[in-house]
Amino acid sequence: MATVSPFIVKLANDIPCYYHERQINKGITFKKFNTMVPRQMGHFATAYYQPTLERILIVAKEWLADSWCKSVGELKQDRFGRKPGLEFSIALGSTGSDYQKALKALRIIKSHPSLSP
Repeated sequence: MATVSPFIVKLANDIPCYYHERQINKGITFKKFNTMVPRQMGHFATAYYQPTLERILIVAKEWLADSWCKSVGELKQDRFGRKPGLEFSIALGSTGSDYQKALKALRIIKSHPSLSP
């Protein structure tokens, strides 16, 4: 996952937000606050590297999104058929429209008032 790190760092800096690597599912969690205390991080999305497609899949919490975010993301349920998430797929290294739409949506989602400590 070494090729993903600079891209994730750039995305986190552009949002701006904090991030950390997850031990489970090998994803990277985006969070509003720089803490590891559960329920105080403000976790709002997780990124996964798709090596065969050379893409980053970002899954954001759907209930934090407004109507614009839902119109540019793809609504999906988790593998257990619950917890709908809003998915954004970005080509690795992209700064084009896929990146810009995901960035704008993640900024909106991060600003949701329920993420306050």
